[in-house]
Amino acid sequence: MVITITMRNYRIRNGIYWFRIVVPEDCREAIGKDEISFSLGTAEKEEAAILIPPHTKEWKLKFKEIRSASVASPSSSSSQTQNEPDGVVAEFQKQVDEYLQQHLDPYLNEHTEKELTVDSMLFFHYSVDRRTLRKWRLGLPKLQKADWPLPEKGSPGEERKCRKVLLDAINRIRAAIDAEVGRAVSTETEEIAINNLPPSRTGVSVSRSSSTSQETDIIKVMSLMLKAKNTEEKYRERIEGEIACLIEWFGGKSDITQYMYADLIEYVNECLPYIPKNMTRLEAFKGKSLRECVSLVKKHPEKYTPIAHKTCVNRFVGIQTVFGFAKDKLRIITVNPAEGIDIPVVRTVVHNSREFSKDELLQIWTKILPEAHAVVDRCAERYWSTILCLYHGFRQNEVCSLQIKDLYLDEDNVYVIRVREDVTMKGKSTKNESSNRIVPIHPYVLNELKFKAYVEGRKKEADSESMLFPNVTFVKGANFGKKVSAWFHKMKKKHLPEEAHHKTFHSLRHTFIQQAQNQAKMPDRYNLEITGHKVPGLSDVHLNYSGRLKPKDVLVELSKVKYGWEN
Repeated sequence: MVITITMRNYRIRNGIYWFRIVVPEDCREAIGKDEISFSLGTAEKEEAAILIPPHTKEWKLKFKEIRSASVASPSSSSSQTQNEPDGVVAEFQKQVDEYLQQHLDPYLNEHTEKELTVDSMLFFHYSVDRRTLRKWRLGLPKLQKADWPLPEKGSPGEERKCRKVLLDAINRIRAAIDAEVGRAVSTETEEIAINNLPPSRTGVSVSRSSSTSQETDIIKVMSLMLKAKNTEEKYRERIEGEIACLIEWFGGKSDITQYMYADLIEYVNECLPYIPKNMTRLEAFKGKSLRECVSLVKKHPEKYTPIAHKTCVNRFVGIQTVFGFAKDKLRIITVNPAEGIDIPVVRTVVHNSREFSKDELLQIWTKILPEAHAVVDRCAERYWSTILCLYHGFRQNEVCSLQIKDLYLDEDNVYVIRVREDVTMKGKSTKNESSNRIVPIHPYVLNELKFKAYVEGRKKEADSESMLFPNVTFVKGANFGKKVSAWFHKMKKKHLPEEAHHKTFHSLRHTFIQQAQNQAKMPDRYNLEITGHKVPGLSDVHLNYSGRLKPKDVLVELSKVKYGWEN
């Protein structure tokens, strides 16, 4: 169902959505205002639609409490008797009630929760305009043409009473819609949360308390937050995993209001720093609960390595964000219990060198690369991705996701590689905006190693949209580099000394940066632009005016990078 919402129905100030609800006349004296209005702190329509219902429910409950308190008062009872409609007003109220009974009730019975969309939620929270009550229209298909003209006959007092009758009718409509919308949001969110949330990082199913209210279910809160923030899939999975771990550690406690500061302190002291590294991959942890895995790491720290402190911090940020959303946006908790907690360091990380030494580079050049070149016809990605990363400092996925159209001669007749993100192609992504760049190809790679001949051959074999390396495929969680990583891991174990086994394919990038800095004496600006790092002190505005360095100028500095085996 598509509902068109006119801009006047929104309360938007400077591009930000504001919550607004009219205070009923019988509650205004107690509250002291005609309407309640405050900023929702978002410019996104979907996020606003998520935040509105809890505030509406809160204020309607306050109105109900005020009315309940006034019922016992004799003066309020006599006041109601005096305000009973009669004459013209009674006839008008009868018409309104008949219309609602005829159109509204069948509509609510006929339509399912799924048809109450984000647009309709927003519409019914902003649809009352008191200045246009004479020709007010409902935003539902069957009621689209329903005008409500006030009686032409009657005194000003009767007209005011008719206005009140109409306003009460509108409030009844809004209350009915709010009830339907609230039910739809709760049902849909719960389904999404249950279907998409992994049982836990250990693979053991997590039992959740069946008595938890939907409004305070931490899984529902997390789902609302991820949807409101439009979180990327990789971060979404990380946060879902952390919340699953938190629930499992506390025996299925899923009510977010029940988590206290002491609980989060226990989690970061007793659990998070002891979660084993690669827990889902190691046989020793399969089928075990989170507490059993943590206990195993504590008993045998020399055998099982826990995750790094930096990883602990990154994981806990996701938990803090969920609790912060519950406090600041949903207002179902008053304090964020995860705020201000420091994670203890339980293991010392030895920072070994990341770049390859001269001897290790010689082993790569004389043993690993010749083996890769021997099968270049079948596995071209092994040889060429290693060469390109060694001479240009590319990231692995930047090379492995290259398409034929990404290599071309520019206007200065320089052969270049264009590294870019393509949202239409799954896995073809870059780390940040600075990573989108155009890099000239090192002349030794292009000519002596005959990379140009390989590229021209691929252009004759396939169209420009095809992959530069035909064997690479996208793998979830590893993008396009999984095959190359597995091959390089095997080769380093075979040909490099044991002290170099901690180094990875990414170490080729570290090696290039060190070589460009120390051997080629490359200026920092050139080094940063070639490797796709942000240039310190250079704003995006300045880059938009000045542009990046020309490939032909960069090529002069890039040509100075050598490893000693070049002719």
